[in-house]
Amino acid sequence: MGELQPGETLPSETFWNTGTTYAGEYRVRATVTESDIMKAGASTSFAIEASYGISLGLNSDHASYTANATAVLTARIHNLTINE
Repeated sequence: MGELQPGETLPSETFWNTGTTYAGEYRVRATVTESDIMKAGASTSFAIEASYGISLGLNSDHASYTANATAVLTARIHNLTINE
């Protein structure tokens, strides 16, 4: 990441697609080392919230029915949640 001078702020940005990571509480930690010896560290918490979704489809065997006819209905339910 580079050298950090006293009093200096070094912004860092990392992209992480959380789509397949389980929802929940997480913690990220940063450490400062010198010659492989840890000199300082800090951490912070963050949360990944679940992405809820559902898809529903319903089909019938005919477009219309006469009185007292038997209708055959087929339902399809798809859970679109990806990280719960």
